[in-house]
Amino acid sequence: MAPDTGRSPTVFLSSGRRRVEPALEKDHGDIPESAGRKAPVRGDRAGQPRQHQHLTTALEFTVFDPWFRTTGFLTLTALATLVIGYLARLVFRHYHERGKLIVLLSSARAAAEAASLSKSEFLANMSHEIRTPMSGVIGMTDLALRCEVSEEAREYLETVKSSGQALLTVINDILDFSKIEAGKLELDPIPFRLRNGLEDALRTVALCAQEKGLELACEVDDAVPDALLGDPGRLRQIILNLIGNAIKFTKHGEVVLSVRVKSSEGSRVELIFFVRDTGIGIPDNKQEFVFDSFSQADGSTSRKFGGTGLA
Repeated sequence: MAPDTGRSPTVFLSSGRRRVEPALEKDHGDIPESAGRKAPVRGDRAGQPRQHQHLTTALEFTVFDPWFRTTGFLTLTALATLVIGYLARLVFRHYHERGKLIVLLSSARAAAEAASLSKSEFLANMSHEIRTPMSGVIGMTDLALRCEVSEEAREYLETVKSSGQALLTVINDILDFSKIEAGKLELDPIPFRLRNGLEDALRTVALCAQEKGLELACEVDDAVPDALLGDPGRLRQIILNLIGNAIKFTKHGEVVLSVRVKSSEGSRVELIFFVRDTGIGIPDNKQEFVFDSFSQADGSTSRKFGGTGLA
């Protein structure tokens, strides 16, 4: 509370200043104008009129806005809202584009799988159609070689037979590859003798090794069981592919097939087949491409050795 300064009491607000005129004055009688605002003096004498007090009080108040209504807070809130909205828009756009990309990739993958399946089915059918007449050509060539023919004719027939067998090998590789891609390659487990099967398979390529002056050998560890249950046809095919490649890429020396036991548990046994040769070998930077389809370590057009890269 402050003394009267001749001004009206005011209340300060953040929105502005306004005047307040409180009714704080009480008049109990007439006061001469000459008295002004001075405090009256009580009369001591009898008969004099008694002067009343005239008191005016000014109150000043300062009212502040809440913190959440201040200009700084409102400005920060607006900026934060804008930033959050922008980030939300970016996230929405990202997931929208990602969803579109996933749909496109799924469609492309489905189309690629359908095309691959169609290709595999076509190759499988064509391989069957080509292999049947090729087997007839090879069979008739064998019969012709058994007849009495001139040396020149025999040479021609042997060339036809070797070319037909090479073509039949390529056809069989394509057929098997198509079956693998189509998921239709099935194993036919039957009882067989391992050592007899390996001997029969090596006898097929022994003539090729002998013509090149190579030594062909087979080493089977004593711990390897002989009576097995499996697919001897597929095992023979794998052995012939490995041994055939070894003979093809070896000029002199030897080609050795080794068989050992990797693990044995009850009636199940896991065998490892090694093929070792003294050929040109495979460079370290090319070994990763050996098991890729239709690829060879030497893919140039001037390579010395043929093949499809499937065996």
